[in-house]
Amino acid sequence: MTTVVTGAAHGLGRALTEAYAARGDTVLAVDHDSDALKAVNGATLTLDLTAPDAAAQIAEAAPIQRILHVAGISGTGAFETLPAAHHAKIIELNFEVPLRLTAALLGQHAMAKDAQHVFVG
Repeated sequence: MTTVVTGAAHGLGRALTEAYAARGDTVLAVDHDSDALKAVNGATLTLDLTAPDAAAQIAEAAPIQRILHVAGISGTGAFETLPAAHHAKIIELNFEVPLRLTAALLGQHAMAKDAQHVFVG
């Protein structure tokens, strides 16, 4: 069984990837930053999670025992100074993508029956 971690190249995602690997789990580390993923031990997948085929690419790791949705972005500065397009990207990556991935992976039967879905926000 596989543990999938999105946002695995940096910060909390990287720490969780390392922790699950250290305990012996098979981990698929997913991130859009291919350079940073080179420093991650184990299986990696460079992927734009907003891409239409993102779930299909992750599903190749089936059966997936758990998915940790850690990928996310934020904004720097006063809310009203950030462009609307940036707010839209935040909403898409932080909220919509985890829901789309979960629904698609369940629909493709890529998740184990007792799989864990962890949403970090």
